[in-house]
Amino acid sequence: YKNSHFIVLDVLPDEVPYENGLRTFDLGDTQFRWFKNDLEKNKNARHIFIFLHSPVIPVTHSDFLHIFNPSRRKEFINLLLDYNIRAVFVGHSHKLSLLEYQSQGKTIVQVMTNSELKTLDVKEPELVITSYDPSKIIAGAPPHYKEGIREIVENSAPHIKKYFMCGMPGYLIVVVNKDKITINSFRGVTK
Repeated sequence: YKNSHFIVLDVLPDEVPYENGLRTFDLGDTQFRWFKNDLEKNKNARHIFIFLHSPVIPVTHSDFLHIFNPSRRKEFINLLLDYNIRAVFVGHSHKLSLLEYQSQGKTIVQVMTNSELKTLDVKEPELVITSYDPSKIIAGAPPHYKEGIREIVENSAPHIKKYFMCGMPGYLIVVVNKDKITINSFRGVTK
């Protein structure tokens, strides 16, 4: 649409096996090949936006993309950087979160919105965190995830340049004006 390209990814395709009795977020080989080809085919788009359920960069101890496949995770992040992905929109953890991940002189913006609305009368955010602290992210992890999460979170931390997370439910409005992208967050069901 108007020189922007949108990609929606399925992070639980049928071809992804269960690990230790758990289904993990992964793209699978078929979709990953498609994703790489689609990025190449649309590399001249002014903006590329990606939507998927699980976070690419962990913001909580909850599941995130390619937790048990570090090489695939690294390749995925490199593709985001190489193709200058403007924003990655994720969910899963029911938090409002924004982070900027910088590497190779490029930035990935990951935005998570919280659609879990307990009441229509939303006052102030329940919890506000403004520093990316690996020890806090790892702390709540289930034992079988702890080591995988530790390595990924500790390797991600030096690349996080901006970070914000809170328990505020709401929605986002994204405005694209030529090269400028503005992401506005709204609390509850009103502004």
